[in-house]
Amino acid sequence: MTSSSQSLAARIESLAPWFYDFELPGGVRTAPNIPRSRRAVHDTRLRMLDDLFAREPDLAHGSAIDVGCHEGLYGLALRRSGFTHVVGADVRRVNVEKARFITEAFGHADPEFHVLDAEELDRALELEPQLLG
Repeated sequence: MTSSSQSLAARIESLAPWFYDFELPGGVRTAPNIPRSRRAVHDTRLRMLDDLFAREPDLAHGSAIDVGCHEGLYGLALRRSGFTHVVGADVRRVNVEKARFITEAFGHADPEFHVLDAEELDRALELEPQLLG
């Protein structure tokens, strides 16, 4: 294992437990704490997004917000689908920390993630309209 892979693995361990199964550069993976039989729903939801954008390619433009972004899985999927700017919001600081880590590990600058209560989303967008570019 390279020092970069060891560093990723150590950071993953420090942020455990994980909900999603991310495969990061160098083959390093998170270790989800949910049963394998329940993980298939994540793949199904990702395929549903891919299918939607394949049928309706004009939907995947501009900005998107992932409310309750958790560890950033769907925010990253939205960005890969063609959205030019994606913002994730989650009330749990640890989830935002994990999402930021995953985004950086993939070498992306976007999506960006914020600790934010969904009930305060309107107010946050009034104060910082640049959140959605």
